[in-house]
Amino acid sequence: DLPAETEAVVAAKVDLPDLELNDRSWLFEARSALGGELVATNGAQFRGFTLLWFMPFSVVPALYAPQARSTLTLTFDQARRIQGMMLAFPARVRFELSAPAPISATSLEESFRFPQNCLSPAEEKKADKLFYFCAGSTRTAALTSNQVARIWGSKLTVELVVNLPLVTPFINQWSLEYFIEGSSVRSAHGSTAGFELVPMQAEFHGYNQLRLEGNGYFTFQPFIAIPPGWEIRIGAPSQQRYEVSCWQFNSGDLPRAPACNRLITEEAVALTIPSGGGLAAGQNYTLGIRIMNPPSNVPDLMNMWSVVVRDQAGNIQDSVYSVQGSDLQTLKVTVPEAVTLVRQGASTSSVTLPVTFGHDMSAGMLSRLVFKLPANFRITRSKSSGLPLNGQLQVEGNTLVVPLSSSLPVPQGRHFLEVAVEEQAASPGGVDGRWAGVWVLQAVRPSGEVSYQQAMAGVIG
Repeated sequence: DLPAETEAVVAAKVDLPDLELNDRSWLFEARSALGGELVATNGAQFRGFTLLWFMPFSVVPALYAPQARSTLTLTFDQARRIQGMMLAFPARVRFELSAPAPISATSLEESFRFPQNCLSPAEEKKADKLFYFCAGSTRTAALTSNQVARIWGSKLTVELVVNLPLVTPFINQWSLEYFIEGSSVRSAHGSTAGFELVPMQAEFHGYNQLRLEGNGYFTFQPFIAIPPGWEIRIGAPSQQRYEVSCWQFNSGDLPRAPACNRLITEEAVALTIPSGGGLAAGQNYTLGIRIMNPPSNVPDLMNMWSVVVRDQAGNIQDSVYSVQGSDLQTLKVTVPEAVTLVRQGASTSSVTLPVTFGHDMSAGMLSRLVFKLPANFRITRSKSSGLPLNGQLQVEGNTLVVPLSSSLPVPQGRHFLEVAVEEQAASPGGVDGRWAGVWVLQAVRPSGEVSYQQAMAGVIG
């Protein structure tokens, strides 16, 4: 027996209906086990709960670049007709698409942002669009439709606009739900895993001496074609006292020299692509800007350069914000800022590189010099003069390693490295046809620390 005023729980397994029911009242009765007489009833006063229709969907951006302003194609299935009270079509319905939430309110780098009017220009122009308005608010897009009868079927699409975050959210989950006009209770929902942001491929080779200046070279591979009028913006690590300028700008292997302007709003230069100077997607390009290094070392995690591609409206179309800068050091060594290739044949050249030490380097201070050539060159012969060696020069493909004696000092003055090289593929040439890539000299300590590095422009003589 169940005593009066006792709370009890009954668990039952039920199959939910395929469609929402107009009458959602639940009847609960207690009857006698012997005669079946009614003992108690709730009078069908329990109004039940709303059934939520599962709504499969996907979101696909046109761009995957960090902080890009991209169109976003929302595709969803609505397998049943949307119905309101009394099974009639409601006048309007509101769909809400929510981007992944950042892990905290201060994690702005993970935040998607929908603009106030978040239908794309192409969607706005459609005469038969499903949604007549999209209201963006931070990471949520609210889509309103008065064409409710048409929101039925599979692969329904709408194109939105969204500002992508700097990094892929840690919890990368999107949600979609809709609300009938006049109701704050959702009628359907869905969730799906989000997409990964993909930064542009880029690398940096520069001069690593504190308080001194030299050209730094950026090699990047855009995911999209960059037409004339667009801008490539190269930014220094924030608040690390780097200075950049257009002085001695080197257009590298770009087909046309861009207009270079130093920005006053941030430590960056903006390069505007000229007529006839468009860049192809998926191809490597190299250029050099002038950099004054700061007076103190910068930790690796804070020593990140950025390469950002903007269209004529200023919207980001491709980007990378994590190009590792050089480990800054001090060593009294100098080499030229360019190396000249003297042609010996159709695909062979010789290069002589003077290396000047500002004072004697004590024995064992440096373990080796490393001379790195562009990937399309192969060293066929090498020679050094004036340097105390620890064995033979070592050639590894496009790299020359000069082992230095651990028992003899490197004397002050000018020394020379000479290499004969063969081009395995033609150099890009650049604007004047003389560009031959980036050549790098490093002075390395026994610990592996690079105490000196200079990136040099290769020039065909």
